[in-house]
Amino acid sequence: MWSRSPPQANGHTYAQKAGLRYERKALAHLSTLHPQFIDHLPFIFIAEGDRKTAIPDGICFSKDLDQLTIVEIKLRHTEEAWQQLNLLYLPVVARAFPRHKIKLLEVVRWFEPDTTIPGPTMQVIDAGMHFESDDFDYGIYIWSDR
Repeated sequence: MWSRSPPQANGHTYAQKAGLRYERKALAHLSTLHPQFIDHLPFIFIAEGDRKTAIPDGICFSKDLDQLTIVEIKLRHTEEAWQQLNLLYLPVVARAFPRHKIKLLEVVRWFEPDTTIPGPTMQVIDAGMHFESDDFDYGIYIWSDR
């Protein structure tokens, strides 16, 4: 209903195509873990007088609907994912759902321990459980599609 397929891998570099393939597989995996996982839910907002759209890779509402998790999927752990989640998606989604507790989840195939990001993070062992817990605000879920 709300879902929209991720962009197709036409005309991209090999790395971009690999990233999009991983994203499709990760989205399929995450949708099996929780019944309220929605991929590519668009949020329309106004910035600097222009209409813009933010489309997180995924959003998951907890079963009691009092919190939600914004999901960003990358092949490898990067500061870019942190920036997208915290500086773009979090403010936009918080404006749309002001009464919800909002958590962030980065899904990666490869974790780069030398990549530093501002603020504390925790490794998530079970993304399905993470969608329901309120233990920490920023999680990194290492998932391999192999």
